[in-house]
Amino acid sequence: GGFYIEASRAIFGKWRLGAFARYLDFDEDFSVTPQADDFVLENSTVGAGIGVEAEYDSRDTPYNPRHGSRLKVSVLASNKSFGGDDNYESYSLNYTSYHDVHPSVVVAWQLRGCHRSDDTPLWDACVINLRGFPVIDYLGKTSMLGQAEARWQFYKRWGAVAFAGAGAYENSFNDFRENEVIPSYGVGLRFMVMPSQGINVR
Repeated sequence: GGFYIEASRAIFGKWRLGAFARYLDFDEDFSVTPQADDFVLENSTVGAGIGVEAEYDSRDTPYNPRHGSRLKVSVLASNKSFGGDDNYESYSLNYTSYHDVHPSVVVAWQLRGCHRSDDTPLWDACVINLRGFPVIDYLGKTSMLGQAEARWQFYKRWGAVAFAGAGAYENSFNDFRENEVIPSYGVGLRFMVMPSQGINVR
């Protein structure tokens, strides 16, 4: 079980500043006995921390935006004094930009970065969140990725998308393809189920 609480407020223009707290208490069941010098591995885990985040958001809509950008930077400190099992810090950055290059075509790109300090538990490791890969395939203390996509609304509610991206990570759990560039690319089909909100299924 656990909880997550967040509060934020506008400070000027499209900038917001916030604070958050989280508490997690759960059990992990490893099918094998893992070995990882860079991570804390425990079957029973309690994680507690507080953090701050800054956000800039100029998107026209939070769902399927056509123009604008979003930047989110967050820092989390997990500490035994808050009731958790470990002392470590988490840093993350996420920037996405959207461009309506044609009434039926939108181009978007994203940059993401993540870093964890020493004594980070494995469940809170950095991941490479690219399409086509389960997030647990690549776990490390530092990760970065960039990706872009082009969306084409070719008929009423129907659309197509082409995407490509790449990521890398360091200080991994299993040293598999560490420091290598990991590619992701493909095409897809979308159907807009809620035109008023711009929500698609794909």
